[in-house]
Amino acid sequence: MARNFEELRAKMDPQRSARVEKRVRKALKVMPLEGLKDTRELTPKLQAELDALAAMPDSEIDTTEMPPIADWSRTKPAPRK
Repeated sequence: MARNFEELRAKMDPQRSARVEKRVRKALKVMPLEGLKDTRELTPKLQAELDALAAMPDSEIDTTEMPPIADWSRTKPAPRK
């Protein structure tokens, strides 16, 4: 049975709640708006893996097993640094 997130959050230790809030804010800063709707389906393990990848330099990420992108119509250029 699904539980109300606010109930769970109210029972959470204040230090843990602060860590979660910080992690969520960090993730929202780097996540494109199109990805927000998909976050509900991520497991904590997968989210941790994505967070680790986001922290890595692009040159260290192995993309050899990624399938090619067939539809480029919804892509956007990366922001310039």
